[in-house]
Amino acid sequence: MSMISKQVKEIRNMVSVLHEEKRYAAEEIMRQAADIIESLSAKLQAANMENGGGWIDGKKAIEQIENEIDGVIVKDTYSKGKNAGLRKAKIFIEEQMGHEL
Repeated sequence: MSMISKQVKEIRNMVSVLHEEKRYAAEEIMRQAADIIESLSAKLQAANMENGGGWIDGKKAIEQIENEIDGVIVKDTYSKGKNAGLRKAKIFIEEQMGHEL
């Protein structure tokens, strides 16, 4: 059981106690909090699964972008310069990053 699941379980236990004590307003607030936490946790899990099950490695992402740009520029030599704007974009990115892609 994850840390989030444990904490949601504790909140739900607290909801039961609040109900027994007839503190209905607090009970509803805590119930909504538990629902929101579960919902956000599920969305985060789904997003992580889309990214291969974890956080995105910044260096790896930059390498993938570099490879993609290089691939398009190589293809551009066969398309007679139709992607000249991409070369300009690459130069701009390199200037902003302070190194070549």
